[in-house]
Amino acid sequence: MKTGLFYVCESPDNDVKRAYAEMLDQVEYAEELGFESVWLAEHHGSNYGSMPRPAIMAAAIAQRTARIRIGAMVSILPFENPVRTAEDWAMVDVLSEGRLDFGTGRGYQPREFAMMGKDPAQSRELYNEALDIVLGLWREDSFSYDGPFHQLENTTLVPRPLQSQVPTWVAALSPETYEMAAARGVRIITQPNNRQTLEDLKKNYLAAEQVYFESGFERQDLEFPMNMVVHLASSKSKALERSERSFDWYMTKLRGLVPGSDGKPAAKGYETYAAGYAADEAKFSLRGQAEERLVLVTDPDDAREFMLALQQELDLKHFTCFMRFGGLGHDDVKESMRLWATEVAPALREAAGGGAA
Repeated sequence: MKTGLFYVCESPDNDVKRAYAEMLDQVEYAEELGFESVWLAEHHGSNYGSMPRPAIMAAAIAQRTARIRIGAMVSILPFENPVRTAEDWAMVDVLSEGRLDFGTGRGYQPREFAMMGKDPAQSRELYNEALDIVLGLWREDSFSYDGPFHQLENTTLVPRPLQSQVPTWVAALSPETYEMAAARGVRIITQPNNRQTLEDLKKNYLAAEQVYFESGFERQDLEFPMNMVVHLASSKSKALERSERSFDWYMTKLRGLVPGSDGKPAAKGYETYAAGYAADEAKFSLRGQAEERLVLVTDPDDAREFMLALQQELDLKHFTCFMRFGGLGHDDVKESMRLWATEVAPALREAAGGGAA
């Protein structure tokens, strides 16, 4: 089983330079510890996330590491000309010597759509078209496309990715998205949250596997990364106490950015955000989320037991840890990384048949 790190790269104090420096240091440390991947989230116009062009950060990481795979989770396809998206991430694949993992999504924050001059009600159509174009440019020497938003004729991409088939994922919560992704030969990324409880995720995960089996995928191809907020300390009480302030900042910020948070009706297709993030306040506390297992903030023994059960139940092959949530302190993040790498990850690899680290 592979484990990775996920970054939004928040900057609660608006010191983006420090946020970048801490993140890059953590990624170098992650490679030393044996983490297999790092994933970068795209956001705009808020200190909730400070990577508006994650491909730039990915290129920086490529120059500071040698083995760790570098992914987007996610690149928001409706916001950019898909030719530019294909070019940017092809450069990352070349600069990293073929270490790119390309995760994609359609975005959800209304203020970001407004900044980019895009209509969220069109996001699904924009997303599907952009994904088809990016994959077509990567897979074909000369690519043509005639869609509602973009038209290309005999277009050649320079540079091309080093990987003949760049591993590509789609952020997914619904059967419709599973079917769309399977039809295009790409896989899904998912996570528990206020719109999808852990039990819902398990059901959806297994439902997605069935869709992929029916589409001709083999079991070994079903690598669906699951992302989760994670913080480990020597005791559960210490983990909760140490990360509570950062998590509260993160959740408060997130709730103010989702569709419907400004009192305006959510765009078509985004209605569940407004409902999912307007629940009882206790549901958003760190302790409430930890109790519901929407986050994994605990001691290494409990984390190992939880992860081994999850691995067995879902045949989980890739898990990503969101450890620097809310700008959590640099030393605390690195301590959590060390505990995961030394006391949790080896058991997961051994259970998956890979032997202890």
